[in-house]
Amino acid sequence: MINRTKKACQVCGKSFYGSTDCHYCPACARVKKLDTVVKIRTCQDCGLEFFGGPRARRCPGCAHEAQKEVNRRFKRKGGAIRPLGSIDKCVICGKEYTVVSGRQKYCSDACQRKGVLEWQRKHKKGYNKASGQDIKKQERRKQTQKVCVYCLQRFKSSTSTNLCSDYCRAEQKKINQCKSDINRGRKRNLDALERRREEYREQKAKEKAGGKRIDYARYRDRDLSVLSETERKALIGVMDNPGATYKELAQLIGAREGSIGSLLNRARKKLDGTYDYEGVRERAKAYRAMHKKEGDEGNRRRVDYAGYRDRNLSILSEMERKAIVVEMDNPGAKRKELAELIGISERAMNSALNRARKKLDGTYDYEGARERDQKTHRKERKKDRERARKYYEEHKKARSEYAKKYYEKNKEKIREKRKEYEARRYAENPDVYKAQNRRYYLAHREEILEKEKIKRQKKKEENK
Repeated sequence: MINRTKKACQVCGKSFYGSTDCHYCPACARVKKLDTVVKIRTCQDCGLEFFGGPRARRCPGCAHEAQKEVNRRFKRKGGAIRPLGSIDKCVICGKEYTVVSGRQKYCSDACQRKGVLEWQRKHKKGYNKASGQDIKKQERRKQTQKVCVYCLQRFKSSTSTNLCSDYCRAEQKKINQCKSDINRGRKRNLDALERRREEYREQKAKEKAGGKRIDYARYRDRDLSVLSETERKALIGVMDNPGATYKELAQLIGAREGSIGSLLNRARKKLDGTYDYEGVRERAKAYRAMHKKEGDEGNRRRVDYAGYRDRNLSILSEMERKAIVVEMDNPGAKRKELAELIGISERAMNSALNRARKKLDGTYDYEGARERDQKTHRKERKKDRERARKYYEEHKKARSEYAKKYYEKNKEKIREKRKEYEARRYAENPDVYKAQNRRYYLAHREEILEKEKIKRQKKKEENK
């Protein structure tokens, strides 16, 4: 599995891709592995301190005496409890095996590997809890520095994320969505998003290199009427709360955290007289031209449905009728509230009203709607066939193996049932049964004769 999280090495500071518990770059990790794990331990028998590994419990002298005691106990028992060549059962799978060594517990290498892994899992869990390794691992994870994929800034996080803030998360989501739409064949302006990302990276790099936070207090006596309502709220919030984070400002004015920087930037440029109104207007015009639909002239306005009150609504479907009646009874209400009244989504409400209006005006394209429905139905059927074929291919082998096992297990019952079925068919309609058998014989005559020939040869060999 490829690790997508970019991190900073805790030793040299270089960037690298690593898993959750990877804290060093490959070069520094190799150096760290060379460090010994031999430490000063305390003997559990005599209490002396000695150098030993993680599993060392006794000093060399006590370890020698303990081994002597083990050998004496072995001799007193009269040798091995299980003689070589005897039969014993595997502790993992329960199968019998021939004993070939005194400490053998498993029947095969697979069971041995499984047993060793279980022992290691249990031993590590107890050791980590007793020695405090779990707490140390959590502390190391907290100290790990990651690199944000959007702004390339280093940050610390205890969760599995490669983005440092809500703003970077929202902007990176836009880029990913834009790339997906381009792959689907839609028109999207990816260059603008990538240009904005580069500008944001340069801005962050300048701030890190020694840039100071902008003093918004100097705009206190300015005329804020040139700003929009949201820009005015953001600017007043940052002036009244100097040093507050974007997250706190967003909660204060009821906006998204990712939009606070853009709002303050626009407000500052407007008050300084450097805001490019013409450029913004041209970009908006180009965006509308790119996404303009045929027959869409100018900005779309809300349709007045009061004129349809005296029309014949019987040509509409039940949902369309409900939608247009609710719209006529509640003029000016939000579509979301109207949709909740009749129990549908806002999108379905808009579609139902659009269809109802076109049907009542006589401009609804019934033929086109029918073709679209048929096309959608064909696509769904094709998807269902592909899904069924894929499922059949995946389970074909397992199904054939199951059928073979079932036949071998119930061979006699199946043959008896087949004979009963043939007899019942013959009793119901003998002429049809004979005709079917005749057609089958003519179609498979060569195979049947070959099988009969093989049977006769086997009988002759048995008689000899």
